[in-house]
Amino acid sequence: MKKIIAFDCDSTLSSIEGVDELARIAGDQIFQEVEDLTNLAMDGKVPVEEVFTRRLDLIKPTRAQCAEVGRMYLNTVEPTAKETIKKLQDQGWECLIISGGFEPCIAPLARELGIARVEAVPLQFDAGGQYLGFDKNYPTTRSGGKPEIIRSIRAKIGVSKFVMVGMARVT
Repeated sequence: MKKIIAFDCDSTLSSIEGVDELARIAGDQIFQEVEDLTNLAMDGKVPVEEVFTRRLDLIKPTRAQCAEVGRMYLNTVEPTAKETIKKLQDQGWECLIISGGFEPCIAPLARELGIARVEAVPLQFDAGGQYLGFDKNYPTTRSGGKPEIIRSIRAKIGVSKFVMVGMARVT
């Protein structure tokens, strides 16, 4: 049977929070607004789904800004991550990333760590790399999205062991 270990990205594989870094790039005022929205969601005052959309509407990340955050992930990778993932893969574990972050930001880190599958929010850009939107139906854009992805993977491939490192609660 298949063994899967999934890692969260932000503050797990890397010490940064990608959305915060994108907000910093967008400027101090936007960073403050994004931080305030995040705190409202964490305090349960605003639904996660609403905060997710509002933060991206404020930031409007470009493809280039996502690439910059991708480099930040590489520069702040957890020091033993690559070695740990290699050892797990050698022991027959399939490693993947499940994140509420953004796929174009996380993809470079996944490649560096030898992780082929990334479950993170797809962003859409125009031909010039300007932000157009995100997949609002993607599971990790809402509360309970990571467990939903885990259940889906388990159902599709008959996993005997599934470990999640980072934040997720599967019921």
